[in-house]
Amino acid sequence: MADPTVPESPADLLDASLASAEDAVAQADHAIATIRSLEQAGAEIQKAVSIISGVAGQTRLLALNAT
Repeated sequence: MADPTVPESPADLLDASLASAEDAVAQADHAIATIRSLEQAGAEIQKAVSIISGVAGQTRLLALNAT
């Protein structure tokens, strides 16, 4: 009895290779989308850190003026 996971003919091998390549492309596209999303999130985090740093600096100045 033949193993169903082993291609039986060159056409089957070609179909399996094509399916594998299409799956790899889909996974790469998903990875690219994830990386872009992370890049965008990183930029938003950087904005928040910048604002917090500015507020902290102003708070230090106010504390120094109060003493």
